[in-house]
Amino acid sequence: MKINKHQFIAILLVAILIAFIPLASAAPAGTSESTVVAAAKSWIGVKSVHGGNSRSGIDCSHLVYQVYKQAGAKDIVFQTVPNMKKNAYYVTTDSPTPGDVIFWKKDITENNRNYWLISHVGIYIGNGQFIDTSFDTKTVTTESISGVYQEGLPYYARWDPGGSDDTDNDETPDDNDVNPPVAAFSMSTTSGQAPLNVVFTDKSTDATSWSWSFGDGSTSAEKNPNHTYSEAGDYSVVLTVNNEKGSSSDTQKVVVQSEPTPEIILPVADFDADNTSGSAPLSVQFTDLSQNANGWDWNFGDGDTSTEQNPAYTYGSAGNYTVVLTANNENGSSSKSLNITVEEEPGQEEILPVADFDADTTSGSARLSVQFTDLSQNANEWYWNFGDGTNSTEQNPMHTYSSPGNYDVNLTVVNENKTASEINTINVLEESNSSDSNSDSDSNSESDSDSDSDSDSSSGSSSGGHSHKSGSSSGGVGGSPEPAKNVQVKEVLQTFIASGRDVDFNFTNNATCVESITFRSTKTVGKTTTIVEELKNKSSLVSKLPEGIVYKSFNIWVGNGGYGTSKNIESPSVNFKVNTSWVDENNINRSSIILDWYDDEKKEWTELPVSLTGEDDQFLHFTANVPGYSSFAITGTKNEGNTIAAEPAQKATNNTTGSNAGINAISSTSNNVSSNVSNNASINASINAISSTISNTISNAISSTISNAINSTISNAINSTISHVISSTGSNASTIENKVAEVSKSIPGFSMISGIVCLLCVFLYRNKGK
Repeated sequence: MKINKHQFIAILLVAILIAFIPLASAAPAGTSESTVVAAAKSWIGVKSVHGGNSRSGIDCSHLVYQVYKQAGAKDIVFQTVPNMKKNAYYVTTDSPTPGDVIFWKKDITENNRNYWLISHVGIYIGNGQFIDTSFDTKTVTTESISGVYQEGLPYYARWDPGGSDDTDNDETPDDNDVNPPVAAFSMSTTSGQAPLNVVFTDKSTDATSWSWSFGDGSTSAEKNPNHTYSEAGDYSVVLTVNNEKGSSSDTQKVVVQSEPTPEIILPVADFDADNTSGSAPLSVQFTDLSQNANGWDWNFGDGDTSTEQNPAYTYGSAGNYTVVLTANNENGSSSKSLNITVEEEPGQEEILPVADFDADTTSGSARLSVQFTDLSQNANEWYWNFGDGTNSTEQNPMHTYSSPGNYDVNLTVVNENKTASEINTINVLEESNSSDSNSDSDSNSESDSDSDSDSDSSSGSSSGGHSHKSGSSSGGVGGSPEPAKNVQVKEVLQTFIASGRDVDFNFTNNATCVESITFRSTKTVGKTTTIVEELKNKSSLVSKLPEGIVYKSFNIWVGNGGYGTSKNIESPSVNFKVNTSWVDENNINRSSIILDWYDDEKKEWTELPVSLTGEDDQFLHFTANVPGYSSFAITGTKNEGNTIAAEPAQKATNNTTGSNAGINAISSTSNNVSSNVSNNASINASINAISSTISNTISNAISSTISNAINSTISNAINSTISHVISSTGSNASTIENKVAEVSKSIPGFSMISGIVCLLCVFLYRNKGK
């Protein structure tokens, strides 16, 4: 090949360049890639090396210097990172090779804070890795190229082989990759009311330690502390941060305000009373109406107190009382007062006792036993002086006189108001001898008879068991104006009577026709005696007996004279009984029975309506409202018209109950018809004639003639009627009676015939039973 002049010149220039300019390599002069990589790897894990002065530790610039020096590099000078980047000995390349110095910017995190280092260096050892020093421990570690912070394209520097190996002028290694700290922080709040809690957040850069002063004497070395200000004030918070390059401070202000004074809620006392005046004893219900209260102190004005919220209180004495309620809560108290006026209790009528007593006998032979019966009113204590030196406090004592003589018996009765006395004389005779026994017997026969009569009338009166003290005796009036000789039997009860209370006197001894009396008292009269007297004849206190048939005359006396009137009692009533035998024997219409009350002022009888409350085998029981208590009479009137009372039918031989009932029904119906027909003179005459004929016939014993006459003239009609009734109704008595009445309307002259039929049926039926 032929080379021209120009080609030759070019080749010559290239040869010259090759001969005089060495090729750039990854490693510094005097080293190879392998020696640099081996030297670099030997430093991995090293934490401390002498760095050109007495300081321990290692940084990135010092590591590069030591690795190159260990690898045998020539002409190198120790330079800090900024100087490396500016030195002309360093060149850039797009792809690193082992031994290259790598410059980059690095972020690190320490104590939960990110630090950004402006520049950092390491030595590439291949395979995408390089060695570097850590920020916190300065230990040599292996890093990855992929983790290098990139700002645009990365650049890589190669050591220029030219340069001096003189190390006498080495710069003292310095942490040029660490900047002086800059203090900064933020607060969750800068003002508020005490107690105020503040969270401080560190915002400093390049700090390795923190010192907080909160302005109230408290401090902290934490990075992000919390602090509570308990008192109001202006506080300067100072944060001082440090690192190996120095320190920095930041100051901010916290304003703590006083805790707001809570609103003071005071109680407001208030209350009401259902009564503010009245007579003693006065009961008052207090009702609390206070606001914002949780405690109550009551002073009732008479020395008594209470802590209830709504107390009830009773004032026992008259007076003017100031009631004070003090309401309390945690902030204070409040009071309110109210006047209560208590008047004197209205004066009650003074109830005085009335002494009275009765003796079952007032004279007799020695060893005379006398039963004394107390009849006093309004008494609650009894003191007896029998006149022979003996005494008793029983209410109804019995005493025996052993010696003859006249003895004044003194009964003194007592109640809470006063005492009263009554004196009666007991005549004790000497024992009678045979000479005058007949005369004594004669003289006493009448009294003995009376005594027997009284004993009979009082039989059964000793039964008791009632709450009232009860007794019955014959004769003797006690507190009654009725003469004792007119009293058949009497019963006495006592009970305490208070104003506004219902009073019941129940006479359980059944000695009289009066069973009980009831009323309501309008005044308090204390222990009160009620006397019921069933009389032998008309009361001596009335002018005449009332109209009608008198069943019984009796007196009722309640308390002192004049008490048992409408002035003192309300709704008085009398419950009494009437013996059914009296009603039947006198043919009394039950609906006509009334109670007659004698009006003492008008001197006349007043008829009082009664209500039938019950009936038993012996008595009809009635009740009546009365104007007051004095003299009474029970009267009735006879049934109008003549009544044929059918005798009880004897038992039929065939024991056919239904037939007997039917015949009885027909007899009863015919009786009524007969009674109604009897007013007709002509029919009466016919009935009388027939009755006379039948009577004569019967008396002559011409029974066959009677039977034939009956069979021929009447029997057919009777049998036809009875058969018709029984066949259509059965054997029911009431139905038969109704049917007979029904048939009577359709049979001419049945009114007359039915009377005859009744008589004949009864006659035939009785004869048949015989």
